[in-house]
Amino acid sequence: MLIPADILDALMQSLESVLPSGTTLLKAGDAHDSSLSPAWVELWVDRISTPAARRTSIPRRIDLSFTVNCLGRVPATQEQVQALAESVRHFVAGLRLPLDPPAGDDGLLTLQEAEMRDLSRPATQKSAGHLQWTVNFRGTLFSRESSPS
Repeated sequence: MLIPADILDALMQSLESVLPSGTTLLKAGDAHDSSLSPAWVELWVDRISTPAARRTSIPRRIDLSFTVNCLGRVPATQEQVQALAESVRHFVAGLRLPLDPPAGDDGLLTLQEAEMRDLSRPATQKSAGHLQWTVNFRGTLFSRESSPS
């Protein structure tokens, strides 16, 4: 069975291709010194669930939901952080990503259309100058023997 780390690693590797050169891509919980780069991206797996088994033959699948936080600080602009979020949103819409981890089952991760939100609060004292756009999307992981064609 694929583990969350395998899914996250494969998705992060594919996302790197659409991010501007030099953009830091982090997993949830990774430490990051924001003084090193004006913009960075964090990828979270919010939910992993396996639908209840039925008597009929249903392909083995896992439902997932993801959040990508696109963050920035001065000298990054609102437009630059929004452009990061747009590139992620556009990339994941309808993505079909084959997964082939070194150990374990392989499968196919399909992603649906993403939703984007601006969570920037540049006027507040605590987060002055910090910009944040989120991209939320859902996916379904099919095991190899049950992958949709």
